[in-house]
Amino acid sequence: MIGLLPPPLVFQERRWPTEVLTGMATAWRDSLRKEFHAPGRPIAMVMANHPESVALLFGLSSFPRPLILLPPDPRPWRSSPPLPTGTRLVLLRAQQHLEADARSLDLDVTFL
Repeated sequence: MIGLLPPPLVFQERRWPTEVLTGMATAWRDSLRKEFHAPGRPIAMVMANHPESVALLFGLSSFPRPLILLPPDPRPWRSSPPLPTGTRLVLLRAQQHLEADARSLDLDVTFL
C-alpha cells in the first residue's frame, strides 16, 4: 500500500484527483512488485512536468530502494560520479525516446 497519497493536481486545466493519481501509483507499484520487493539496486525515474510522473514518484517511493530522480534532458545523466551500474530506470511510454540514452549509460530500462 502507498503510505502517503499524492495530492490532487491541476495540469493544463484538467483536474487530477487524488484517487486517480493513487490508482495509477498503485497499479504501477503492483506491476513492479516482483522486481523491486526486496532492498537492492537503485531505481531511477525521469521527473517530468506531468501528473503521471507524480504518480510514478509515489509508486516507486514505496519500494525499499534508493530512488534517483533524473531530469527530462539526458545530458546531465552523464554525471561524475556516474549513476550506479545496474540502476533500473523506469520510463513511462511517453518517455521511450530516452531509452537509447539510458542504455548507453548501462541503465536497465523498464517501460510501464
